[in-house]
Amino acid sequence: MKNKYLRFSVTALSLLSSPIIAQENVPIGVTLASGPTLLFSNATGFIDNIAQDGDGGSVTITDLDLQIYPIDKTGKKLTVDTVQYHDGKESGWSGYPAIITYGDANPMYGWTIKSADGSSFSLDSLSFLDWGNYDGATFAISAFENSISKGIVTFKGNTTGDFVRLNNTGLLTSAFKSVDEVRLYQLDGKDSYISLNNIKVSSSVVTTVNDDLSLMNIGIYPNPTEGSLSVILKSDARVSISNALGKVIFDEFLAAGTPTIDLNNETSGVYMLRIDIAQETQMVKFVKK
Repeated sequence: MKNKYLRFSVTALSLLSSPIIAQENVPIGVTLASGPTLLFSNATGFIDNIAQDGDGGSVTITDLDLQIYPIDKTGKKLTVDTVQYHDGKESGWSGYPAIITYGDANPMYGWTIKSADGSSFSLDSLSFLDWGNYDGATFAISAFENSISKGIVTFKGNTTGDFVRLNNTGLLTSAFKSVDEVRLYQLDGKDSYISLNNIKVSSSVVTTVNDDLSLMNIGIYPNPTEGSLSVILKSDARVSISNALGKVIFDEFLAAGTPTIDLNNETSGVYMLRIDIAQETQMVKFVKK
């Protein structure tokens, strides 16, 4: 939240030989480079249905406007159900202090964490909890830059009232080091009731999505494709494909060889293919005509 300032007035104190000098435009908060954590503790400032840095008792980031709000399947902001802070004090409710939306009018789909003006940042970690269903459902977190998905990671949700901690030493890959938006949602577009808190961000780190799959002794063809995509794998690998909206349309563990992926039912556009082999990840864009 940029441009928040602390204003001091000129005051003469009898104990001092000279008055306090007025200081104007002194920013309150911290910079993105300091690696701030947004820890929400109330709902102050949520009237616009956005939980922004500086709202809800969180720290103000002086050089970035970071916004968190509920979205539908297309990434569009939801406004009917208000963003609230749950303090865990309601009778019969588990204690999970976090920002939520109850979904009274429309079941909620997911959340976005994004910069208001498209500035880049790194997502280092956050606390996640599916407060509606403690069934360990599969969720996805997707990294975006300039409206293009850089990568998607799936994870299992909670089975108790405890948060699932997502961090950059585990689930969050290098794709989350330079983003302007991150989306969280239940896989396959199912309605969900996600609550978030304790969101740590830092300065963006330039990462390269290498289109030369030969670096891992793999390849794809044809590109562009009109229907099917063949993947050359020297070893077994997990292969996933996401569309421009970040939705995973294919995610399977494939054996070494030249498996073919059927894309005939998918619409034309740009897609991202991700291949995970051992501890290495490679991503490449391809076009479906």
